[in-house]
Amino acid sequence: MTASPSVKMHEIDKFVLWPVFAAALTTATVVASGASFFMLALLAVFAIPLFFATVFSLPFFIVHVLKRQWRRAISFGLLPASVAATIVVPQTLGSSLLHLGQWARFQANLPSYELEIAKLPNNGKRFATFAWDGFAGSTTLLIYDESDELLKPFYEMNEAGRDIIRECTITPYRDHYYWCNIK
Repeated sequence: MTASPSVKMHEIDKFVLWPVFAAALTTATVVASGASFFMLALLAVFAIPLFFATVFSLPFFIVHVLKRQWRRAISFGLLPASVAATIVVPQTLGSSLLHLGQWARFQANLPSYELEIAKLPNNGKRFATFAWDGFAGSTTLLIYDESDELLKPFYEMNEAGRDIIRECTITPYRDHYYWCNIK
């Protein structure tokens, strides 16, 4: 798209990238917080500058909508929209992003989990636990149970399975992997 000589360069409707990058950084930080508590602390550090960036970009969004500069309006509207979505529906958006973060961490570490499991004797009953995270008295473990002992009714489980069920809440994840949330 070329502009006529009477149109100045600053009047051409273009995307503005800094609000898009800030919105992407916000989303990426929330996703990464599902993978580690440290990233959640980073989100807290970014919260104040993000608030000011959102307040700063909102008037620009309105101005560009009034001028009918739709690309710039979209660019400046992404940041307030992502922040508003996080504030208005934190459980829906936040839990979805945290699940995405957990999935990404699981996929990244899956080769090391499989390597540890491969070291165990292959008798059809391999069982391994992996430390996942912990904060404020709550700990999460990732459990690999090849025999799916954790899915059996309590009275049919072996002693190790009963001990785990007494200590934590088990949630099936995928294949033979389970989440164990220790209370």
